[in-house]
Amino acid sequence: MLLDTENASLEIFVGRVYRSEESEQLLQEKGCRSRIYERTNHNRPLSEVQEKVNTRRFRHRARVKHVFSAIAQQGGIFLRIIIGIARTKVKIEMRNLIYNIRRFTYLLKQEGT
Repeated sequence: MLLDTENASLEIFVGRVYRSEESEQLLQEKGCRSRIYERTNHNRPLSEVQEKVNTRRFRHRARVKHVFSAIAQQGGIFLRIIIGIARTKVKIEMRNLIYNIRRFTYLLKQEGT
């Protein structure tokens, strides 16, 4: 598990794939609050409380996932193998700019401006 030493937040939001006793213990040792989603077992579904907790935790992650899915829809494969790092950077920056403009216009419409 990679923990960024530059990140000041002590809350860790990741998918349920990363939930294990080892990762929970590591986070506790580092003084972090685990925000890892609860897993379901084949024969034991999540309780109502666990479902609500997962929903609350996923709200933070969903916003980030929406950004990447919107960028991927604009140009098919998000990161293609392209000759030249400079061309790749420009393409990614342009996609980010397009996404930001679309998001900005959407927010303006929501405000009624």
